[in-house]
Amino acid sequence: MNENLRKQIYNNLQSKDIYEQLEIWRKNDRTQWSDLTFEILEGILSKKLDAIPEQDAPTTELDEKNNGLEEWEENLLNEKNQPVLYEPLKVLDLKDKITWAANAIVVIYILEALINNELVMGIFFNMGMDSLGIGDIINSFFKSAIRASVNIIPVYFPLRAIPIILRILMEMEFNSRKK
Repeated sequence: MNENLRKQIYNNLQSKDIYEQLEIWRKNDRTQWSDLTFEILEGILSKKLDAIPEQDAPTTELDEKNNGLEEWEENLLNEKNQPVLYEPLKVLDLKDKITWAANAIVVIYILEALINNELVMGIFFNMGMDSLGIGDIINSFFKSAIRASVNIIPVYFPLRAIPIILRILMEMEFNSRKK
């Protein structure tokens, strides 16, 4: 087994809080997580807990009927008493599009920083950059990284927050109608 893969999986799981780890363990979704992941996660949880909770039956095939929706989202769409002020399917679609747009923004700003980097453009167009040293190259890419970060941070994080807020509001509204 590739030791680097084990370390990468371990580090990824360690970066998650205990609640996320337990959720992954409990759901036992083998379509999303590998057997190796569950083996490593079992070791992590055994060090943190006196007893490891039971797992759901393993999910080994993608469920075509739910189209990637979470259980509460599917219940909301199947409910007879639909919300009056919004169409749930449109909001769920908007949530996915905003997530996609946030990721696209990162790529766009990185490309923009590289295009505006004189060194990259000089290398691309072979404009006599032979006299540059490694320090100049590192400095140029460092400036581009900072430029991209300054542009990405104020846009990316608010965009990533919007789908989470939409989900919370929809779930609150859905749960309030059930009572």
